[in-house]
Amino acid sequence: MSLEITLTIFEILFFTAMIVLAIYLIFALKKITDSVKNIESKISEVADNLNPLISDTSEVIKDLAVISENIKQDYNKARPVVAKAINTVEDISHTLGKVKDGTTQVTKYLFPVLSGVSTALKFLRK
Repeated sequence: MSLEITLTIFEILFFTAMIVLAIYLIFALKKITDSVKNIESKISEVADNLNPLISDTSEVIKDLAVISENIKQDYNKARPVVAKAINTVEDISHTLGKVKDGTTQVTKYLFPVLSGVSTALKFLRK
């Protein structure tokens, strides 16, 4: 009989511990549920704040695409003009080189002639 009483006491203690554990698990699950709801609320809030940002970013990307296309068009228009200007400058440089060479040749022949004329005038003055 004493064994039955001891066994009954252990059963009461075991089931009491199980009830305490169940109550603890209920409170723990309640806290976890509240945390999950809080996280869900924060995520929803962040998502609501991200929608305008995503929309604004999409508009900026569209504007950048338009600007990029305009730059490409302007570049394509300006490229032939710049190439023509470079060719013109090269032609002018080539022409100036020829003028310089011609001036050098004239100067090369002109100075002796002027020197001769100057000498002749000095001789005639005497």
